[in-house]
Amino acid sequence: MSLFPVQKFGMDMAWLDPSLEARLRKIETELEGLETGKVKVESLLPRAEPHLLALSESPLPPAVLTVSTNVGNITVDWDDTSIINFDRYIIQLSTDASFTTAVQEFERVQSSFVFNQGAADTKYWARVATKTSWGIQGVFSDSINTTTGQIITSDVTDNAITIPTVASTLGSITIEPGDTNKEVQTLTFTSVGSPILLWCSVMDHIVTASVDYTVSLRRDGSTLLSFALDTTESIDGRVRTWLFSESITAAAVIYTLNVTIDGAEPQNITVTDRYLQGLELKK
Repeated sequence: MSLFPVQKFGMDMAWLDPSLEARLRKIETELEGLETGKVKVESLLPRAEPHLLALSESPLPPAVLTVSTNVGNITVDWDDTSIINFDRYIIQLSTDASFTTAVQEFERVQSSFVFNQGAADTKYWARVATKTSWGIQGVFSDSINTTTGQIITSDVTDNAITIPTVASTLGSITIEPGDTNKEVQTLTFTSVGSPILLWCSVMDHIVTASVDYTVSLRRDGSTLLSFALDTTESIDGRVRTWLFSESITAAAVIYTLNVTIDGAEPQNITVTDRYLQGLELKK
């Protein structure tokens, strides 16, 4: 077994096993990094290991909430839990800082949530709790707040844009084989003949292990945009978003989001949150 001399730790003539030398070299590198600011202190601290909570043990709330927003949309993110018997997160949004009125509650399994039905120029508070598979919900995290963006009224006045037309729906709708172009969201939009920008969003929940399906955007029954999608595993709460623009003559038109199952039984898909927004741009 080969041995190597080590001289940087006050041991001019010391001889160490190679594995021990490697460990000492790593410690030396991390200490030098701390002196030069190249290594974060938290990188040297022990990380939370996955663990199992007892039947009656209450889970801690998620940590490090962050929030971002634009006109009418709020995105909340937080650190994932490390508990093994995790079930879901409970998210609350409210325009009341004390969460006594105007509270909206949502459930998600991923550590992120997008709320696309907020009012413009409005302050919202958000907080998150963790729930275990034993059915025990922990306390909510400290709340975090944000104010949604404003519609630029000067642009509206100058006809740079029109005030957005928005349609959205919460609640589940299931699509099964044989459901062709099943409508999951409808938006009636009155065009003045300028280019239209459409924002489409759906949250899908794959129930079976493998599903082939198509999501399409249609206007007055004609397909404008479609995506053939598939998955090889069950997925709970995946948000899919598309942008589309077109120019049409001045008229009132109907846009729809549609879903078709391309496979056979027992394939099916559940759609929850869905959203359509139309905005007309200046020529």
